[in-house]
Amino acid sequence: FSPYLESNWLTRILIDKMDGQLDDSDLDNAKSFLSNKCLIGLTEKMDESNKRFMKYFGWLSTNNPVCEDELKQDYENDTKKNDRRKKIPKKVYNHISDLNILDIKLYEYAMELFEEQKSLLSFL
Repeated sequence: FSPYLESNWLTRILIDKMDGQLDDSDLDNAKSFLSNKCLIGLTEKMDESNKRFMKYFGWLSTNNPVCEDELKQDYENDTKKNDRRKKIPKKVYNHISDLNILDIKLYEYAMELFEEQKSLLSFL
């Protein structure tokens, strides 16, 4: 495998540690960053995420179906690209997953935060 494969890039960016080994305390710091500084949106819940951003940031609805269609089209194109991973050999996929296990855990945490923030933002 290439030595240039990414390794937990998002975790590293959030905690500003681009080199060296990462451990569970680094993951905890990244989770803390997400929970304290981020409004979570998920591409697989694009409509809900967009509504959440509009409500939270006070953005006015454009009522522009062209704009909304473009966002949906971008998401659908990204989804089609993600279907390509089914063609990746299992050995390669597993290796990439192993290199990025903290990012995978961080994403799972972000999905939990998404649901938690739903109730927190309901008062807006």
